[in-house]
Amino acid sequence: VDAHALAQISACLPALAEPSTSTVTVTSGGVTRVLAGQDVPQLMRMLLLQILTGRRASEICLCPFDCLSPASASAAGAVEGDAVARFRYGQSKIDAAPDTIFVDAETVAVIEEQQRWLRGRFPGRDLPYLFPQRRANGHGAKPYGSSNYGRSLALFSELAQITDAAGHPVKLSHTHRFRHTKLTKLAELGLPVHVLQR
Repeated sequence: VDAHALAQISACLPALAEPSTSTVTVTSGGVTRVLAGQDVPQLMRMLLLQILTGRRASEICLCPFDCLSPASASAAGAVEGDAVARFRYGQSKIDAAPDTIFVDAETVAVIEEQQRWLRGRFPGRDLPYLFPQRRANGHGAKPYGSSNYGRSLALFSELAQITDAAGHPVKLSHTHRFRHTKLTKLAELGLPVHVLQR
C-alpha cells in the first residue's frame, strides 16, 4: 500500500468510529468529502493494528484481551529501538509458530483504547478476545469473525473510495497487503532477515 493510499486511509478512519448519526469531513489529496459515521470503533482499531503490526486478519480477530506484556529493556533494544511492549496475537496459521512481537507506543495506545472501550461495554466481565463479535454476543465471548471483518471493510472501501498514487482503487478488504507493506518498510529500515522472518 503506497504512502498516497495510507494517507487517505488515515484520513478516513475516524468515520468508522463516528456514530451513525454524525458525519466526518475528510480532506485527502486536496479533495474534501463528507463521510457518514459507521459506528464501528473496534473495526477502526482492528484495521489500525493490521497496518501497525503487519499481522494477518485472523490473528487480529482472535487476539486475546490481555495481549500486552512488558518488554525487557535488553530484548526491546535488540529488536527495535522504539519497542515498549510485547504483543501476543491470535496465531491461527502455524501451530508451533511464535505468537508475540515487540510493538511501539502507538500500537499499545490502540490496544489500550480498545480495552477501555470493551470494559465500558462489558463491565466486570473477563473477556477472552480483544475484538468480540458485534451481534448475538451478549457476554462478549465470541471473537470477531474474519469473514465479517472482510465484509465490513469492503463496505467501508466503497464509502471511502481510497486510491493509490496511480489512481487505482485500494480495496481495504484485501488486508494481506498491509502485511507486505509492514515487512517492506522494516526491510527498508535495514532489519536483519532473521528478525523479519520472526
